[in-house]
Formats: sequence, C-alpha cells, structure tokens
Amino acid sequence: MSASNNSNDFQKDKSILQLDFEFLLGELRQRVKELESSLKLMPRMDDGFLSKFLRTRNGDLDKALKSLENYYNSIWINMDFLSGVSTTELESTFNSNIICFLRHRSNGQRVCLSRSRLWKPTEHSFRQMHLVGLFQAEFVSEEPLTQENGISVIVDSSGVSFTHIRHLNLRELKRISNFLMVNRLI
Repeated sequence: MSASNNSNDFQKDKSILQLDFEFLLGELRQRVKELESSLKLMPRMDDGFLSKFLRTRNGDLDKALKSLENYYNSIWINMDFLSGVSTTELESTFNSNIICFLRHRSNGQRVCLSRSRLWKPTEHSFRQMHLVGLFQAEFVSEEPLTQENGISVIVDSSGVSFTHIRHLNLRELKRISNFLMVNRLI
C-alpha cells in the first residue's frame, strides 16, 4: 500500500470521527435543552463548552450529561464562594503568576503550576488565588487537546512558611477540593 493510500484512509477515518462527534454534540445539546428547566442556572450551549463534557467522558452521552448536571449543581451550591470578588482583585492575583498554565507537554497534557512562594497573603487572599486557578482551569478545559489528554498539576511548595499556613481556611480548602473533584477540572 502506498503512502498516499495510507494518508487517504487516515483522512476518511478522521472525517468519520468528526461526523460522529458532531452527531454526539447535537444529541448532548438536545438533552441539555430537555434538562434546562431542572438546572438552576442557564446552561451554555456552545460547542467548545459542551465538547469538554463529551471528550472527558469519551463520547458517552449519559456520563457527559451527568457531568454537566454536576457541574451546574456545584456552581449553584458554591455561588457564595464564586461571587463577590472584584475583577480588579482577580486581575491583580492573576498577574502575580501564583497559579499559571504552561504550554502542552509532548503527551498533550496542559501543566498547571502552583507556586506557593509567590503568594503574599497580605495582598491576595487564599480565595482569590484559587478563584484565579479555577477560572484558568475553566478556560484551558475548553481546548480540545486538553479535553483529550488532561491536566497535570505541579504544586511547588518551596518557600511556604507559617505566614502562608496561617491564612489557609480549612472550609475553603475542602470546598475547592470538592468543586474540583465534582467538575473533574483536574
């Protein structure tokens, strides 16, 4: 078999997979519309957003829908945690590079780097720091390559001192952990 035949076969397989994915995306969109009245928030219906639930559940519609439902329920339950912070505060925290996402690794995974030593608790609250991380994770989770290969998290805790530990709130730590696990952002 020639190289051009292999290339043609690959292109056919790729286009079939694309058609299947578009069909599944349409099915998920329809199911979300049927579920919309039971959700407490208005769901996003754009392809990028819905795709992440399909890809992370390997095209299983039922699991994707359940994940989306859990996602919105978790946001509703944690609304007080997710709101009430000014964009100026978040921008300042974002610019501090305490939590950042690096380019994709060779295996396709994004890398989330958390550098605790850069955190100055008198300037940025623990809550602000983690909200920025959540918003960044939400943003990169819409990248197809990230949806397919996931995120690796590296926590560099060198330089952590009593000053940092004193500002940790166990209630917020538990809430953040539960939010991340329910939404499978990491």
